[in-house]
Order: sequence, then structure tokens, then C-alpha cells
Amino acid sequence: MDALSNVVIETAQGKVKGVEEHDGIVVFRGIPYAAPPVGENRWKEAKPHEKWEGVLDCSSFGNSAPQNMMDEVSQLIWTEEFQISNRAYSEDCLTLNLWTKAGLRDMPVVVYFYGGGYVSGGSSCEIYDGTVLAEAGIVYVTFNHREGTLALFAGEELSEKSESGTSGNYMLSDDIAALRWVKENIRAFGGDPDNVTIWGQSSGAGQVNALSISPLAKGLFSKVISMGYNDYVDFLFSKAWMEQKEAYAFGKELLQKMGCSLEEAYEKDFHEFLKYPQFGTLQIDGRYIESDFRHGVQNGLTDGIPFMMGSVPGDAVVMPFLRPAMACKEKKALEEILSGFFGPENTKEIWKAYEIENRENPEVLAEMKEDLLVGAMLDFALGRKERECGGLTYIYYFRHPMPGPNQTRFGAFHSCEVPYFMNHFSALRDAYWKEEDFALGALSSRELIHFIKTGKPAGDAFLPSDGTNYYSIDAAEQKNLLLDPCKRDLWFEIFKGGVR
Repeated sequence: MDALSNVVIETAQGKVKGVEEHDGIVVFRGIPYAAPPVGENRWKEAKPHEKWEGVLDCSSFGNSAPQNMMDEVSQLIWTEEFQISNRAYSEDCLTLNLWTKAGLRDMPVVVYFYGGGYVSGGSSCEIYDGTVLAEAGIVYVTFNHREGTLALFAGEELSEKSESGTSGNYMLSDDIAALRWVKENIRAFGGDPDNVTIWGQSSGAGQVNALSISPLAKGLFSKVISMGYNDYVDFLFSKAWMEQKEAYAFGKELLQKMGCSLEEAYEKDFHEFLKYPQFGTLQIDGRYIESDFRHGVQNGLTDGIPFMMGSVPGDAVVMPFLRPAMACKEKKALEEILSGFFGPENTKEIWKAYEIENRENPEVLAEMKEDLLVGAMLDFALGRKERECGGLTYIYYFRHPMPGPNQTRFGAFHSCEVPYFMNHFSALRDAYWKEEDFALGALSSRELIHFIKTGKPAGDAFLPSDGTNYYSIDAAEQKNLLLDPCKRDLWFEIFKGGVR
């Protein structure tokens, strides 16, 4: 096969034409995996795409889901390579992209779920390039799904009109449609439909966590990688779950703000919805999700599934108490903020454990931030360990700050680990990469690739977690560590009781 030659594959819906962009690596972009959710299909579960005649050109990314642009501060953190390249926004956005290695069969498959807070993002970000993973003998899939209100809107009237008797969670409907497409078609691209890993970062991690406990997703994947958003301890981070009644109330309020009925909302252009507060929370609807993540794990819904879960220091940005706490200069003000979030009795125990009275606030909060991120993941590992569920749990904490124009300010920011695990270093940041970054990328991707293929990482030090240990990743060294037992037990007690 000559470089840049066209490659045609037969799918269940029709023929698709991809492009060989590197030696033996064939890429397909913009393959429809479900019918466009437009017109009367707005706010309906994803439906199968109709078959097409001829050969569909899949050399370009499909439309991105409607969304608002990032603010200026966000663009300083997530520079150009982290942003979607296709700014053609449309509700007709349910397409996927695929990287594969020509000539191989029965390759393991990984499906990547991008982040964006459930209201933004897309698969055309440059950092999501799957060439390196395909070179390692993995079929790599990314996809677009609905966002915000168009993805999660719920209401009593809408539920009454639906075939399932529920509404909302159309994003999860899209996710499952994409996984069903993979199950049905991936063998034609050299993949093994019985060896599929779902991998999500940020709100993408929220989605794969939800799918791991969803009765509608069973049998569509065998392993989970969850990065940058641990809703096992849901009160610690931004709101992870919404009860259906609460979603109904939010939907009713939105229609009132827009001054329209549900029927009139169907006629609105998608731009109109972007002017109002977006739905940005998955819902416990009794259909896609029957409980929150914690109770799903405790009820055995993730039993037998190998799980890799990880975090970076910047993931703490979603902790509601952290930003006001960081601004506190006086102990009294810090105590009030911690008491308001964790409760007075818990705050007394935190105060003693961290010797806050005798230390500077920034030093204490930096330590607390790391312990909370690691502790919440260890709590998840312990919850699975206690069930003896047969699926091992691997926990990492990625400390390395990504080099760039604002490295001192942002450090290891939320989502910075993705290029390292992808082992794909964008040319848009060429002025900043160092040899240590490339070395860390080779190591990190080796762990990820081995997990995708076998259900366990490659390194001897990356051990299964029993709720006490985790794998620390930095450029200088990578090693198995233990969280201080007294502080770990303190946080476990607080996590168990929730905020009080």
C-alpha cells in the first residue's frame, strides 16, 4: 500500500474510504455511527444510521457538537493543541474516527472519551492523534457526542413522550451507540470486538465510570481507564450526579427562562440554548444509571472489570472549597472555609492531622490537595478490593508539569497527562518539549498499551492497589508509594460520611 493511498472498508452501513497517513497506519475520520439527532430526533436516544450507497469519503473530521467557546483563562491553560480543530458546529455530529495498522487482525481496541465538562470538547483535538497507539498494534477510536442541554435535557413531559419513559442522558445513549458500532464493525478494521477498553479523561472519565455501572453498556467493553475525574467520592468534586426529579426541575426552569414550551423548544436553533445555563450533569434515571458510581461499585456492577484510575495535581481545580481556601491568609478564615465544606467536627480532625496551626496555609493546602486526590482514588480501590471482585484496580498519580508558556503558573494542569500516555507530543509545543518529556511519554504509554492489551500495566512497580498503595509518575522516577495511614484513614472516614 503506497503512502497516502485510499483504503476502502465495508461496514454494516456501507463502504468507507480512509487514508494511509503513515507507513501502514490507516486513518478514517468522520464515520457516522448513529443517525443525526436533528429535527424530531432532538432529545431522543441515538438511533442506527441508515445504510448508504457508494463509498463514503472519511478523510476529514465530522462536525463538532454545538458548544460555547473557552474563556481567555481556559485558553491559556489548554492551548491550541488541546482545542478542537473543526469549528463547524452542528447537531449532526455523531461521527467517529479510527486509527488502525494495515495487515493485522484481532488487535485490541481502545475507545477514547474526550473531556469538556459535559458541555464542550470534541475528537478533533490535535492531542488525540492515535498514530503511536496504532503503531503499537491497537485499533484506536475517538468519537463526537452531544453536549450540554442538547445532550442532557430532561423533563416530565419529555419522559412521557419517550418510548423508554425517561429523558436526559442522551450523551450516554450516544456513547453506547458508538460502542455498539465498534462491536459490530471493528473486526473489518483489524480489531477484536471482545477486547475493547474504554478510556476517558475529565468528563470523559465521568462517562466511562457511568458506563461501567450501566446495565445498557454490559458486554460492550472489558476494561476501563479513568483519568482526571473520580466521582466515587462525589461531594469532593463538582456535582457528578443529578436525580431525575432534580433534572426535571432544572429543565422546567430552563424553558421558563427561554420563555417557550417544549414544542417551541424543538423549533429553536441550537444557538439559542447556548445563551442559557447548560445541563452539565449525568442523571440517575433508572435506565442508563440506577445509582451513583459509589453505590454501583459497592453493589458489584464493576466486578471483574480491570480498572486503571489516575489523577494529576491540577485535577483539584474542581474541588469547590480549594480556590477560596487558597486565597485565605489568616487561619481563622481557612478554618471557616474548611468547616463550611467538611463540617466542624471533621475540620477539627483535619486541623490536628495536618498541624495547620503551626504551618503556612499554602503548604498545608498543597499537601491536602494531593492527599485528597490520591485518597479518593484509594477509597475506590478499597471499595473494589473489599468485594474481592476479580477485577484488579491500578491507581496512579502523575506529577510531572507539562512544559509550556505558563508552566510556572499551571504546573501539572488538568488533562496534561494525556499527551504522555498517548506518547504524542504536539509540534505546536515544540519550543518547550525536552528529552525528559519524550522519555516519560515512552514509559507512560508503555503502561497504558500493556493495560489495553492485557488488563494490567507493564511496569513491575505499577502494582494493583489494595486501597493503600499507588503508582507515582514523574520524570525523575516512577515508584509504588503508600499514603500516610493516619491521613488516609481520616479521609476514608470523611468520605464514608460525606459532608456534615
